[in-house]
Amino acid sequence: MPKTDTIQGLSLFARRMREARENAGLRLDEASVDARRILGAEWGPSRETIRRYESGMISEDRADPLVVTALAEIYGVSVAYLSPTVFEQTAEIEKLLRRQRRRSEAEVRRAQEDADGKG
Repeated sequence: MPKTDTIQGLSLFARRMREARENAGLRLDEASVDARRILGAEWGPSRETIRRYESGMISEDRADPLVVTALAEIYGVSVAYLSPTVFEQTAEIEKLLRRQRRRSEAEVRRAQEDADGKG
Protein backbone atom coordinates (compact mmCIF):
# COMPACT_ATOMS: atom_id res chain seq x y z
CA MET A 1 0.00 0.00 0.00
CA PRO A 2 1.39 3.45 -0.93
CA LYS A 3 2.54 5.74 1.82
CA THR A 4 0.10 8.61 2.30
CA ASP A 5 0.67 12.09 3.61
CA THR A 6 -2.17 12.47 6.10
CA ILE A 7 -2.14 16.27 5.89
CA GLN A 8 -2.56 16.52 2.14
CA GLY A 9 -4.15 13.11 1.58
CA LEU A 10 -1.67 12.46 -1.22
CA SER A 11 0.65 9.52 -1.64
CA LEU A 12 4.33 10.13 -1.11
CA PHE A 13 4.78 9.47 -4.82
CA ALA A 14 2.25 12.16 -5.86
CA ARG A 15 3.66 14.68 -3.42
CA ARG A 16 7.24 14.07 -4.53
CA MET A 17 6.29 14.34 -8.20
CA ARG A 18 4.84 17.79 -7.62
CA GLU A 19 7.57 18.98 -5.26
CA ALA A 20 10.32 17.87 -7.62
CA ARG A 21 8.74 19.73 -10.55
CA GLU A 22 8.21 22.87 -8.50
CA ASN A 23 11.76 22.71 -7.09
CA ALA A 24 13.04 22.45 -10.68
CA GLY A 25 11.13 25.67 -11.42
CA LEU A 26 8.99 24.10 -14.14
CA ARG A 27 5.33 24.52 -15.01
CA LEU A 28 3.34 21.46 -16.06
CA ASP A 29 3.51 22.41 -19.74
CA GLU A 30 7.28 22.94 -19.55
CA ALA A 31 7.78 19.53 -17.92
CA SER A 32 5.64 17.96 -20.63
CA VAL A 33 7.62 19.58 -23.45
CA ASP A 34 10.93 18.53 -21.89
CA ALA A 35 9.74 14.94 -21.35
CA ARG A 36 8.46 14.74 -24.93
CA ARG A 37 11.84 15.97 -26.13
CA ILE A 38 13.51 13.09 -24.29
CA LEU A 39 10.98 10.36 -25.01
CA GLY A 40 9.58 11.51 -28.32
CA ALA A 41 6.18 13.05 -28.88
CA GLU A 42 4.40 9.69 -29.01
CA TRP A 43 5.78 8.54 -25.64
CA GLY A 44 6.13 11.76 -23.70
CA PRO A 45 3.47 12.65 -21.14
CA SER A 46 0.94 15.39 -21.72
CA ARG A 47 0.47 18.21 -19.24
CA GLU A 48 -2.68 16.43 -18.06
CA THR A 49 -0.83 13.15 -17.48
CA ILE A 50 1.74 14.89 -15.29
CA ARG A 51 -1.10 16.58 -13.38
CA ARG A 52 -2.68 13.16 -12.84
CA TYR A 53 0.57 11.83 -11.37
CA GLU A 54 0.79 14.81 -9.04
CA SER A 55 -2.83 14.58 -7.92
CA GLY A 56 -2.61 10.86 -7.18
CA MET A 57 -5.00 9.92 -9.98
CA ILE A 58 -2.20 7.76 -11.39
CA SER A 59 -0.71 5.76 -8.56
CA GLU A 60 2.91 4.74 -8.19
CA ASP A 61 2.16 1.13 -9.05
CA ARG A 62 0.43 2.25 -12.29
CA ALA A 63 3.11 4.78 -13.25
CA ASP A 64 4.85 4.43 -16.59
CA PRO A 65 8.52 3.75 -15.82
CA LEU A 66 9.64 5.62 -18.95
CA VAL A 67 7.74 8.72 -17.90
CA VAL A 68 8.95 8.59 -14.29
CA THR A 69 12.54 8.14 -15.44
CA ALA A 70 12.34 11.06 -17.87
CA LEU A 71 10.69 13.32 -15.29
CA ALA A 72 13.33 12.43 -12.70
CA GLU A 73 16.03 13.42 -15.18
CA ILE A 74 14.27 16.68 -16.02
CA TYR A 75 13.68 17.52 -12.36
CA GLY A 76 17.25 16.68 -11.36
CA VAL A 77 16.30 13.99 -8.87
CA SER A 78 16.79 10.25 -8.79
CA VAL A 79 14.15 7.80 -9.87
CA ALA A 80 14.55 6.20 -6.44
CA TYR A 81 13.49 9.49 -4.85
CA LEU A 82 10.37 9.83 -6.99
CA SER A 83 9.39 6.18 -6.94
CA PRO A 84 11.15 3.31 -5.22
CA THR A 85 8.79 0.97 -7.09
CA VAL A 86 9.80 2.28 -10.50
CA PHE A 87 13.47 2.50 -9.46
CA GLU A 88 13.63 -1.28 -9.50
CA GLN A 89 12.55 -1.25 -13.15
CA THR A 90 14.80 1.53 -14.43
CA ALA A 91 18.25 0.12 -15.17
CA GLU A 92 17.25 -0.98 -18.66
CA ILE A 93 15.10 2.10 -19.21
CA GLU A 94 17.99 4.43 -18.36
CA LYS A 95 20.12 2.64 -20.93
CA LEU A 96 17.41 3.17 -23.54
CA LEU A 97 17.14 6.87 -22.69
CA ARG A 98 20.89 7.37 -23.00
CA ARG A 99 20.84 5.56 -26.34
CA GLN A 100 17.94 7.72 -27.56
CA ARG A 101 19.70 10.90 -26.43
CA ARG A 102 22.89 9.89 -28.28
CA ARG A 103 20.83 9.09 -31.37
CA SER A 104 19.11 12.49 -31.20
CA GLU A 105 22.43 14.28 -30.74
CA ALA A 106 23.89 12.37 -33.69
CA GLU A 107 20.92 13.40 -35.85
CA VAL A 108 21.45 17.04 -34.93
CA ARG A 109 25.17 16.78 -35.77
CA ARG A 110 24.40 15.16 -39.14
CA ALA A 111 21.86 17.87 -39.95
CA GLN A 112 24.41 20.55 -39.03
CA GLU A 113 27.09 18.86 -41.13
CA ASP A 114 24.67 18.62 -44.07
CA ALA A 115 23.79 22.29 -43.70
CA ASP A 116 27.46 23.28 -43.46
CA GLY A 117 28.29 21.22 -46.54
CA LYS A 118 25.56 22.88 -48.60
CA GLY A 119 26.51 26.41 -47.51
